[in-house]
Amino acid sequence: MPEFRYLRASEWGMRWAKPPAVEKLADPEVYVHHTAGNRFSTDAATAFRTINDYAINTKGYSALDYDILVHRNTVSGLVTIGEGRGPYRSAATLDRNEEGEAICVMGYFHPGHKLSEQPHPDEVEGVALGIVWGIENGWIAADAKILGHRDNPAHPGATGCPGDYLYAHMDTIRRRVTELLTPPVPPTQEIT
Repeated sequence: MPEFRYLRASEWGMRWAKPPAVEKLADPEVYVHHTAGNRFSTDAATAFRTINDYAINTKGYSALDYDILVHRNTVSGLVTIGEGRGPYRSAATLDRNEEGEAICVMGYFHPGHKLSEQPHPDEVEGVALGIVWGIENGWIAADAKILGHRDNPAHPGATGCPGDYLYAHMDTIRRRVTELLTPPVPPTQEIT
């Protein structure tokens, strides 16, 4: 049975090198990304801190690029959905950061690299759960367009992100978000 958990930024130890930029909420777009690298650790909190440090120390960002992170422990199968920038402006989708939230799956999901792999079904589910979490927190509009990073209308074709293997699951992610947001219909009772 798949296991999912949520971690707030404060729970995994996110730090800001500079104060975050406030943005208008709720964003009308969501962009799905991959790290295009390894998972950094079997422990999600360690992996999130590693990518946060990389964004600060190498890219010169105030914190990691993404609003929501998805990490699957390849040993236990635990999928962690982590808050990144959350309510603050992301830095992951050039010229669309004000309009779009960025959700990133830790891993490499494009063919032709030694780290290439297919996304696990639980990671695909984790993306859908992460988007719903963003909607529930008011970061993402309930009717937001769910796109791959490569669908950025400001820079079409500029990137292969989130990788061909993950991009192939975009319709599944959209369908699952709709299903998760649709309340169950109560059974009808026959009146006698």
